[in-house]
Amino acid sequence: MALIRLNLNPSPKDLRVFATLWLIFLGGFGAIAFYKGAERTAIIWWSMAVIVAVPGLLAPRTVKNIFFALKSFPSTAT
Repeated sequence: MALIRLNLNPSPKDLRVFATLWLIFLGGFGAIAFYKGAERTAIIWWSMAVIVAVPGLLAPRTVKNIFFALKSFPSTAT
């Protein structure tokens, strides 16, 4: 019996929320890197945030594969 069910048909709203959270978290990682003086690393984080989040907000189905890839990682919590 699976403890977590993988939603195989996420709604556009679910994918937009995923894209928004992606933007917030990766943008935050970029801000931390920038604050610590790693400008190149910050640019990489910000680029990854924008490359996934903007298309995900405009056309949610474009991030469906990333959504599934991240949701399918097994949990290490026991």
